[in-house]
Amino acid sequence: MKDWILGIHQMTVVLAMQVNQKGFTLVELMVGMAISLIIMAGAVYVFVNLSKTSLQEVRSARASQQARDVMAFIVRDVARAGYRGIKHQLNDPKGSNEFQNVSINSDGICISYAYNRDDVIPSGAINTYAIRYQSNEVQIISGGDCDSSSGWAGISRSEDLSVSELTFSCISCSDDDDQKRVDVSLTAQSKDTADESLSVSIDETVNFMNKVVVSYE
Repeated sequence: MKDWILGIHQMTVVLAMQVNQKGFTLVELMVGMAISLIIMAGAVYVFVNLSKTSLQEVRSARASQQARDVMAFIVRDVARAGYRGIKHQLNDPKGSNEFQNVSINSDGICISYAYNRDDVIPSGAINTYAIRYQSNEVQIISGGDCDSSSGWAGISRSEDLSVSELTFSCISCSDDDDQKRVDVSLTAQSKDTADESLSVSIDETVNFMNKVVVSYE
């Protein structure tokens, strides 16, 4: 009896081991692999799209900041046009202001102006400047004007920012307007991407602090 019970127990153990050791069939294995691949493909797709969106946002923010820095420089410097200097004004308070002329070229892509940067007497030490759009960048020249062929330096870093447009237009140009204003429009994009959707457009107005005469060449 004891041997019979022991035999049944051994058979039960063998059957249990056979059940526990039963593996996947080839079909089940292939179905499982297919499901895993589908899940992995979906995860990779989501990751790639999130990474792409994040990169675009970074590039757009960088282009926007660089463009705003360039615009801030333009507005700040052009707004100084007509400044004669404290010493110069005290020396000749009623004299003509040779720094007052501001000119925009016919294409509207260059503006020339002057101000007494170093407050030097005599008035012959006039500082003339011009800012223009050329070759996908914003350029400035000191001691020249829009017609100057050399001496230009880049304001925008051409290796990072591609400028596609820079225009100047006079809002108040008549002699009756006491407060002359010039509108500046800048469009640019980060140079490490060709996606036009990342372009940045900025419009600002230059309010001259000094009395100037704005004209078109």
